[in-house]
Amino acid sequence: MKIFIPTNRHHILNEIHPEIRENAIIKDGTNVKCYSAMINECLAECADEDIIVICADRMRPKGEEDLFRMINLINEGYGFVGLYRFGFYALHMDAVRRVGPLDERYIKGTYEDGDYMRRFMEADIAFYEAEDIRVVDILSNFNPSNTQLAINHFKNKWDHIDGTCIRLLKEEKYNYNFGEDSGKVFLPWDRSVVFKHSENFKNFKFKDMSK
Repeated sequence: MKIFIPTNRHHILNEIHPEIRENAIIKDGTNVKCYSAMINECLAECADEDIIVICADRMRPKGEEDLFRMINLINEGYGFVGLYRFGFYALHMDAVRRVGPLDERYIKGTYEDGDYMRRFMEADIAFYEAEDIRVVDILSNFNPSNTQLAINHFKNKWDHIDGTCIRLLKEEKYNYNFGEDSGKVFLPWDRSVVFKHSENFKNFKFKDMSK
């Protein structure tokens, strides 16, 4: 397992629980083009690992207590476990190998989380999301000044009609090496734990109409 803290605000890292901070790799996000690219770089450093953990610099998990909770849920069969959305989360690398890297066409850092959840549905891998971690009230490093480009890309890529999630665009190809699939068996998508407003989404069918 590897833990990453992506940041360009090193002055606030001491506020993160030492059981997380002192075992983490600090990933400097100063010059990356977007959040997805930075996380893909972290994933590529885990080709020989089973689990990767990402802790945003404004997350305040309770050290090993929250870390082990995520790991236990991953071991139960969830491919993605977010104790605070895409702020403090764990991924099993076999899920990454099957779903693929994050989409780097999302500018800065918005909409890539909803995109990745739909791709877990496409791959029939269970997804777990919550808001159980305290968050410092500061903006994300990756909030764009204008979200319209990301919104447009999301709408061009996905549609939702009559209980069906429809893929309209294929994934871009990137040259990341995430290692060999170890054969992990995941819970199916319909066993996902999602926010109340997304409950109906668990029962959606999936259709690929990508060009």
